[in-house]
Amino acid sequence: MVSRGSSGDGSKVSKLHDRDSEIEKHPPATKKSKYPPPETKKSKYPPPATKKSKYPPPATKKSKYPPPETKKNPPELKNFKYTETKKRINRIRRQLQKLELDFKDNNRINKIHKQINKLEDKDFSETYTIIYERDSTTHKNPNNPKIKRDVSEAARLAMGYFSQTCSTRYYVADVIRATEYMCSGRVLCLTFTARPAGSQNAQTFKAEIYYGPGAADVNFVHLVDT
Repeated sequence: MVSRGSSGDGSKVSKLHDRDSEIEKHPPATKKSKYPPPETKKSKYPPPATKKSKYPPPATKKSKYPPPETKKNPPELKNFKYTETKKRINRIRRQLQKLELDFKDNNRINKIHKQINKLEDKDFSETYTIIYERDSTTHKNPNNPKIKRDVSEAARLAMGYFSQTCSTRYYVADVIRATEYMCSGRVLCLTFTARPAGSQNAQTFKAEIYYGPGAADVNFVHLVDT
């Protein structure tokens, strides 16, 4: 015997199942808002413009030559080329060293030859300057009082030095010739005559006097054989 309560529960369950199926078939509509969606606020400033360069972009320069082909050599050929290159470099280095030595030797020899030729071609009169010559009319005037006084004083200086080396005193008679040259100072070369004390026979002498800073030194005085 079936009670009323049990039949009532079954009808309720069936109604719930029917309602769920209806919701799945026809879902409820979304409720629309009575207010419009908020608008996106726009900026009053325009977007920054992109700055364009006034110069055109550089063109890519194309070579008129095709790219070189990568050529691979076999290992044995590579070793052979390296050996030959090394030999050639060593040969050139040896030739260069030899040329440098030859050049240095030739340069030194050329300098020596030039010096010898210069000494051979140079005349004695170009080395020395004649400042006084008694018997010549082409050089300095022998009657020039200053020149004659200077060479006479130099001759007396030389004779004083010579008289100190011997027991006889000599006096200068006449200056025949005087030359000079520059060598870290002034060197005066004299040819003159002098007489011993108490004699009228004049003898010829040659002397060399060096004039340095603030001093005069007699290098030599000797008697010329006549």
